[in-house]
Amino acid sequence: MSTGSANKSYKVINISYLLDMADNSPELVLEVIGIFKSQLPDFEKRFNTYLENKDIENLKKTAHKVKSALSVMGISTFNDDLKYFDGKTPEELNLQEFEAFVGNFQSTCKVAIMELEQVIDTYKKLKDELNTDYKGN
Repeated sequence: MSTGSANKSYKVINISYLLDMADNSPELVLEVIGIFKSQLPDFEKRFNTYLENKDIENLKKTAHKVKSALSVMGISTFNDDLKYFDGKTPEELNLQEFEAFVGNFQSTCKVAIMELEQVIDTYKKLKDELNTDYKGN
């Protein structure tokens, strides 16, 4: 199993999937990013609780749930890990694998949030420009 990690030398997010899905609509891009950002604390809380309780079955389920949120944001860092978790039964997995995954997930998501803030700023400016009355009023 590999463990994805946040590396500041490359972008964590690849926003092109979201832009295609949203047809470059600033409102939709901002909405989907907002939903993603609001989901992260819940995912982190679940991961931390399940780690604390050594609940591998629910760690596996939460990892599966996080997969779609990550893919919409173009965060492919964890594709191999998530595929690995999906291919194993809870009995075949161990807590250390999830500890590494959760640590990397949390640090990667912090970098992703910083990158998404830049996207939000850009799209807010674009949205404002699109809503401006270009007739000089």
